Amino acid sequence: MRRPAAFTLIELLIALAVAAVLTVMAMQAWTRHRDRVELASARAALVAAMAEQERRHAHSGRYADFSGISEHAPGYALSAQWCDGRTLMQCMEVVAQPARPDTRCGTLILRSAGERFIQAAGVREPAPPACWP
Repeated sequence: MRRPAAFTLIELLIALAVAAVLTVMAMQAWTRHRDRVELASARAALVAAMAEQERRHAHSGRYADFSGISEHAPGYALSAQWCDGRTLMQCMEVVAQPARPDTRCGTLILRSAGERFIQAAGVREPAPPACWP
């Protein structure tokens, strides 16, 4: 007697398991890619915002108010503030706060003196090359 040409339940379950594993791997790769792109976009936006602030400083002798940031970075909120212990005329920093928790780099900070920092869990430290190459 000839067996009907169809898939057995076991074969279908194995195919579904393989498809699920491949889907999970693709989702993880996509998430890592998206995070890298957002981080690069945030760094570029910080540099552009600081360049704009430096142009304003060169023109008027002081940095613009903090509402003057026009740059946008997907996944990050940009803001500006003065450096701790200094006046706005001496030093300012632009900050990129991630919308989703980022345990690796946290908040990116760029100072007008060119210093680069990260802040994670309330601790500020010089930025490692993985966050600011």
